[in-house]
Amino acid sequence: MTRFHDLTPAQLRDLEAELRYELARLERSSIPEHAPIGEPLSVDTTTETNDHGGLAVALESRARARHAHVLDALDRLANDDYGICVSCRRAIPYGRLMVMPETSYCRNCGGA
Repeated sequence: MTRFHDLTPAQLRDLEAELRYELARLERSSIPEHAPIGEPLSVDTTTETNDHGGLAVALESRARARHAHVLDALDRLANDDYGICVSCRRAIPYGRLMVMPETSYCRNCGGA
């Protein structure tokens, strides 16, 4: 498959290492795969009021989404489609990928 990105082999290795590190970090987190989305995980119920339930749900949802994005990025890397904006098909700059290695959009198509 022809490469359309501007990434060097060394840059690809660095980005893959970053994605694998982030994947391991997310998988070490306390979010069990079988936990239903939308329900608080380990919220302290010994307090008088439970104001943290919504925060726990939001953090869980965010972590699951990031996990899915990282897996998707690793899949794109394996299929030689990494570093290409899924919307406009232009190369995503290396600097953007270093900040957000799981991104699938360039700045113009995906925002800041």
